[in-house]
Amino acid sequence: MRVIPLLLLLQFFTPAPPEVRTERTLLQGTWISCPQDEGDYGERARDFTVHGHPWFELHMGPRDEFALFAGNTPEHLAHDSPANKLGPGFHFNDLVTVAGGRTWSSAQLGVRLNVVAIPPTREECYAFILLLERDKSPTWANR
Repeated sequence: MRVIPLLLLLQFFTPAPPEVRTERTLLQGTWISCPQDEGDYGERARDFTVHGHPWFELHMGPRDEFALFAGNTPEHLAHDSPANKLGPGFHFNDLVTVAGGRTWSSAQLGVRLNVVAIPPTREECYAFILLLERDKSPTWANR
């Protein structure tokens, strides 16, 4: 019976408004990947820039895949590419955790991605809460 209050809480999750976010927050919200009309699962890429220069690109989906690429990639790179800063474990479900969440860090880019799986609205979908932040102390800053 503990599941019902959790489901009710998650139904009302919305991205935090900008005034609540910290200066380290780059992206916060939910991501859902569902089958499209042609049968493929949805994917979305988001570019991040600093002073107009490409910093990195975050890929969400298809399904439970995540990828982080330095700079801006004009063509779509495979998520299993060595260029993916999340490493070989880019599928959310590659690692089973007690708390149900996963955190990836890229010291090179100075960012941290925290992902928590949530129950999807449709059985064939994948749903997540995401928090992408600047890392507190990236290793390249400590040299």
